[in-house]
Amino acid sequence: MSTDETHLPGATIAAKQILDWISPEVSSNGVLHLESVAVALGALAGHACLVGALECMAEGRPGYQGGSFTSLRGANGFGYTVTTMANKSLANDSYSVWSMLTSKLTALGLAHPDAAELLNHDEATKGTDASGIPRYSSANTAGRTPIAYLELWDAGLAVITPHAPDPEQWPLVYVIAMRQVLETAAPGHDIARLFMESAIAMSRRELHPDRPGPDSEVLHAGSQTAAASVLDAVMKATTTPHGVHLESLITALGALAGRASHLAAVDGIRTGNSAYSGRSINVIGSHDGRDAYIGEAINLNLAGATYSVWSLAAAKAIQFTQQLPDLDELFLHGAKTLGGPEFGRPRYAPGTEAGRTPVEYLELWDDLTPTLAKLAPHPQQWPAVFGIALQNAFALTKGEFDTTALLRVAMDSALAMSKLRP
Repeated sequence: MSTDETHLPGATIAAKQILDWISPEVSSNGVLHLESVAVALGALAGHACLVGALECMAEGRPGYQGGSFTSLRGANGFGYTVTTMANKSLANDSYSVWSMLTSKLTALGLAHPDAAELLNHDEATKGTDASGIPRYSSANTAGRTPIAYLELWDAGLAVITPHAPDPEQWPLVYVIAMRQVLETAAPGHDIARLFMESAIAMSRRELHPDRPGPDSEVLHAGSQTAAASVLDAVMKATTTPHGVHLESLITALGALAGRASHLAAVDGIRTGNSAYSGRSINVIGSHDGRDAYIGEAINLNLAGATYSVWSLAAAKAIQFTQQLPDLDELFLHGAKTLGGPEFGRPRYAPGTEAGRTPVEYLELWDDLTPTLAKLAPHPQQWPAVFGIALQNAFALTKGEFDTTALLRVAMDSALAMSKLRP
């Protein structure tokens, strides 16, 4: 799916409202400052391309298969995102930002910016201090930089979504607003180029680079309390007339840990968290026809970070067993079974199994959301919450069960469920 005419009515209404809402931010003495409004709308349009594409990829929408998002850091320390998916709504679709802007310029008899030159300039300045700084043709500059105008993103989204809730509509809203500005602008203002320079740069720019990552000590201060509540809830969900069913408990916690790892990775890439620099999420097709999500960003939360699911669960399991499962073999098994009949089927100790499959235990996620929102609201905490819950579950066994097999079950479940679209 891509942006089409069905998106226009709602986006047009939202564009009028966004222009009314943003005007005080880009006006001087009650007069709209053209350079400021062009840069602000361009920055928000570009970021809408990036965030909207990530949302669509996370939802598994047609047209976003095979996409990847990689967070990188430039020589000046600023982060930026490399993806082809944002280019769909930026320039490649019939209703892309570029297409909508240039069609309006044509209708008004105005010249277009040079698309190749804009892209070459963005590429040449990427990761430098000149990145994201529009090239003004006069002394009239915007009131803020494009990255500074991204501070308006969350409030702007609240204005947009009642009329344009689809992520593919969000870039359209901002370019329609810019089209309205062009209708009233006096000739001679080079605001179309300022708009596109800002849009291109901010379609690659991180939003929250200083948010704590998965290894933050401060971040995980509340994870213990959340883990205790999660364990209690999952124990109740896996209790039979004979008591808590251990294999079911471990399978459920592992499956939920996989979901948590996926969501934390999406959050990390979407916000430009520096912990995810150089790491990506990729969408691939599998043998059963379903999209699968893989990549180093997800693996960081599964096994790469200090507070990853594996690091926490294995640290407790080693107290009760002489041998841990081979981590490389666990990942290899997850990859080999993807799309086949054994995918998502943990390898239990002989004579044992869970009451449900890992994918069925994912139904518990929504029930746990209020607990996570209250006790561990940051998505970067969630893999650790479930890793600690697994620690606590292992502690309850007191080593009286096959801990090596239980850890393998937990990781088989986590690795498989991390690949599924939430």
